[in-house]
Amino acid sequence: MLALAGVWSYRQMRSAGDFFPRVGKTAPSPEQIQRILKDSEKRLTQDPENLDALVDQGVARFFMGPDHYSESLNALNTAWRMSAFDPRIFYYSGILYEDLSLFEESEKQYRRFLKHMPNDREVELRLARLMFRMGKWDESVHYYENLVKANPKDVTSTVNLGLAYARRYQQYQDELAKKPKKTQGTEKPAEPGTLDPNALLSRAIEYLEKASKLDADLDDGLYLELAKLYFAKGDWQNCVNAGFSELKRKSDDAETLKLVTLAYEKLGDKAKAYEFAAQWEKSDPKSRQAHQKVVQLKPRTKK
Repeated sequence: MLALAGVWSYRQMRSAGDFFPRVGKTAPSPEQIQRILKDSEKRLTQDPENLDALVDQGVARFFMGPDHYSESLNALNTAWRMSAFDPRIFYYSGILYEDLSLFEESEKQYRRFLKHMPNDREVELRLARLMFRMGKWDESVHYYENLVKANPKDVTSTVNLGLAYARRYQQYQDELAKKPKKTQGTEKPAEPGTLDPNALLSRAIEYLEKASKLDADLDDGLYLELAKLYFAKGDWQNCVNAGFSELKRKSDDAETLKLVTLAYEKLGDKAKAYEFAAQWEKSDPKSRQAHQKVVQLKPRTKK
């Protein structure tokens, strides 16, 4: 499949196509698509350099589904090589490449689109999500922060911002674990403009907590994520609290029961730790660690 080519040219021809249905909104009907194709073919017959008609063809074929992706990309690609100035090229190409898991090419297209239509919320969301999928945590944080600043009540962006900070923190921990033990603890201070690991951890917690206040009914697993973050921070009571919120959704989740057990143990509440260790073992009977905790925490009967 051809990649979009072309270099910025001073002889760009402006195209202002009206056929720009956004993905996720009402899709054009098959009849509308056929009308667009016939009309664009007619216009191209009259003028082979009608770039607006060429882009219309690319858009119409995009909505005909994956079997027509190559035709759509070829039309959009040709218009771009002919110096069309039409943000639709970058919008639909970005989505196509993302659907095809060609993430780096998709990233290029979304960035090009935002150069021409800055602050377009939909494409900023798509780019933030793409950066998350690619493991580019700093870039994902950047775009999700912009989205949250623009709309502080956006629960999805707030959650994803917290998760991006959490993944960046975990990346730091993974990198640290790979270093020789004798060099651990000798890391240089964070560079200006960057966050140290404790700040990354705090930001992750901050935004997930904000999301829980915006919508307490978060998806399964998000309170578990928050419990893990509190555990990493050494905040045992809030780890327990977040764990309880997760257990309301999935009462037999072994990973959550494990965290609550260990947090209660850290708090010095052996009775509660034993109670949850027993539930943990019941949920995951093959876990040696769970069994060992039950044995370790089981109250000793006085003789």
